[in-house]
Amino acid sequence: MTSKWWVPLLVASLALNLVLVGFFVGRQANTIPGFDPTMRYPIWTRGLPEDRRETLRPIIREHFKNSRPFMHELRRRYTELHDSITTQPFDGERLNRALGQLRGGLLNTQEIRHRGFVEFVSRLTPAERDALALEIIRKPPPTREREKRPRPAQP
Repeated sequence: MTSKWWVPLLVASLALNLVLVGFFVGRQANTIPGFDPTMRYPIWTRGLPEDRRETLRPIIREHFKNSRPFMHELRRRYTELHDSITTQPFDGERLNRALGQLRGGLLNTQEIRHRGFVEFVSRLTPAERDALALEIIRKPPPTREREKRPRPAQP
C-alpha cells in the first residue's frame, strides 16, 4: 500500500470512531447526571395503545404550543452566541453576555418542559408511570440493600 492511502484511511477511521462514540454516548444520555430526562417523554407515548395516545395527545400538543416561543428565543440566543464568538475583533464581554442570556433561555425552556411533564404524568395510570420511570431512567433505582452497603475504607 502506498503512503498516499494512509491519510484518507486514517481520516475515515477517525470519523467512524467518532460516529460510534457519539452513538453510544447518545444512547446512554438518559443515565448521565445532569441530563434532563423529561426531554424524551413524548417519544415514550409511542408504546402506548392508540386510545391512550389519543387521550394524552392534547396535553403534549399544548405543551409544545406553549414552549414554541421559548424555542424561537433560544435559536436567537444561539445565533448571538455564534456571532459573539466569530465577530472580529473578539469581545470577551459580549461572549459572556451571550452565554448568560443562553443560560437564562435554557432555564426558561426547562421550566416549561417540566410543567408540561408534570401535567402529562398526572394523567397516566400507575402502571404507565412505572413504565415511564423505567424508560426515562433506563435502570431501576438502587435497592435499600445496595444503599446500606458500607463504603470501602480509604487508605
